[in-house]
Amino acid sequence: IVVLLSWYDESPEMLAETVASWAALADGVVALDGAYADYPDGRGESPREQGDAILEAAGTAGMWVEVVTRSTDGVWAGNEVEKRTRLFQLGEARTRGDDWYLIADADEGLECAVPSLVRLRLERLMGSWRAVAVTVEHDTPMPQPRLVRAIRGLRVEVRHDRYVTPDGRLLWGTPHHDDVEPWADLTSVVSLRHHPGRPPERRAAQKAYSDIVPR
Repeated sequence: IVVLLSWYDESPEMLAETVASWAALADGVVALDGAYADYPDGRGESPREQGDAILEAAGTAGMWVEVVTRSTDGVWAGNEVEKRTRLFQLGEARTRGDDWYLIADADEGLECAVPSLVRLRLERLMGSWRAVAVTVEHDTPMPQPRLVRAIRGLRVEVRHDRYVTPDGRLLWGTPHHDDVEPWADLTSVVSLRHHPGRPPERRAAQKAYSDIVPR
């Protein structure tokens, strides 16, 4: 199980806490830096201490980690579509087709009941399911397919939450579409909870971005 993290300009303390929480279930983390094109005053790379926080937290928790930055390449021109597709490509290089991705944001800590049983469930689901719903705690709990098979050639289209396989199968789509594949259900044992630690200026920037590019 490999966490795919899209991050930019977050508190090192929050990053360390959320990354450490993923070790309950995950073996490794691929973290991709850089602002989306429409993010206010965005840059291609976060301050170095943020990447260092990810590296240290993952290593301390016993996970391998790869941190990738944009540096001189600038912001992500296609907003989340381009960046998250690149994240799938990076994840593909560190996985096999029968592995799983856990897709989490920098402020989403993992809570997992009996990780060994969750792993066993995922092994049994492998032949029949491509996506598994967990509980995501926003203002209200909601099921989202944040556990996704490490399918070769997986991509994101149109908006951040439309995952499409090479043969055109839709694993997640919002607004919900009838052609989205069914999800297996682990909502009762796996959840992602939002960390309350984002400072006001970071929340304001996030809202400004969301007003331009609705999520």
